[in-house]
Amino acid sequence: MALQKKNLKKFWIDLTFRGEKLAKKKLTALDVLTIAIGRERDSALLYKKLSARVKNPLIRKKLKSLSKEEAEHERLLTGIYEKESGEKAPKKKASAKAKPDIDIDKAELVEVIEYAIKKEKAAFRFYRNYAKLIKDQSGRFMFEYLSTFEKGHQVLLEEELKILKRYPKWAENENLSGLTHVGP
Repeated sequence: MALQKKNLKKFWIDLTFRGEKLAKKKLTALDVLTIAIGRERDSALLYKKLSARVKNPLIRKKLKSLSKEEAEHERLLTGIYEKESGEKAPKKKASAKAKPDIDIDKAELVEVIEYAIKKEKAAFRFYRNYAKLIKDQSGRFMFEYLSTFEKGHQVLLEEELKILKRYPKWAENENLSGLTHVGP
């Protein structure tokens, strides 16, 4: 993925946040990587905070795993940015301008999981749409690959949400004795 600043081609891309289109902007590949790094960082923090809130060890383990995956995506994208640009990746989050429309620490768990699902859907669309624009095969593959991870996160969260809506005390259940099988 040759992304040297002087050779950067600009692409029109729809930016979506919280399910609403913010703008249609012309961005370089490095701009897209900067946004992606910020999104992954935000998601890793979200899942880390959520894992600290739940008592159920099965849910906590899934949320910690999601946090680790998002942090790994951030590291991957940061490495690509630095390798291709020859510069350090920006520390500032691209999404820092937009504050979450939910107080993660005070909102009900169901609300926070619904918010996380929206973020995963937006990340899936972001990566998938950008993959369609990029000509470089390795870059396209990377963004398609990331989009499948985000889709997987979305499905996992949707399944947890179904359980939480059906059994609201599930997240508070620390004692899991008697369970023979949980999960797909």
